[in-house]
Amino acid sequence: MSADRNPLAVIVNGVEWRPFSVEFDTDEGTFTVELFAVDWTHAQMRLDDLKATARLVGEIVAKVAQ
Repeated sequence: MSADRNPLAVIVNGVEWRPFSVEFDTDEGTFTVELFAVDWTHAQMRLDDLKATARLVGEIVAKVAQ
């Protein structure tokens, strides 16, 4: 592991995906979600895609540990 590797990153098909924090404001306050990308520029591109195409698909009621 390199010295600058993010400990929260995941490796998928040999590519390191790092978590980036995304904030958004509502009448109820400011909220944060995570977005995984390979670098800052990629994170911005993914955020732009999210803003253009996001849709709510359901409530998450459980998570499976891997």
